Amino acid sequence: ANAVIDSVIHQVADFNLNHPGVKAHYSALAVNSMLAQVKHPGFAEEHEWRLVVGLELFDESTSDRKSTLYRSTPMAIVPYLEIPLGRESIVSIRVGPGDNPEVRAGGIRRLLKTLGSDAIVTHSEVPLRT
Repeated sequence: ANAVIDSVIHQVADFNLNHPGVKAHYSALAVNSMLAQVKHPGFAEEHEWRLVVGLELFDESTSDRKSTLYRSTPMAIVPYLEIPLGRESIVSIRVGPGDNPEVRAGGIRRLLKTLGSDAIVTHSEVPLRT
């Protein structure tokens, strides 16, 4: 994690277009992609893949409204994109720490069955709070 952070700090420090707003924008994009690479060491055994898509600010006049979907979260309405993956793309799902792990795992197994997936469902050994 320290190497990733050092790399981003170096990139941001050396980047200069003589415009503070542009530097801030590109710095935020660099930091955002860096955050997707940082993970608690307790989750290392998961060998997780993360797909990160950097999007420019949403502009209703130019965006493809058909591809942008929305979901409600406790904090806000969040735009998202669906990225189709084949059934073979998911080989296992690890249920993260939290309440009612068996109930959550059962829901995942039922979903996988409806998708025709043979993915294995396991439980994380990492506690909810570390």
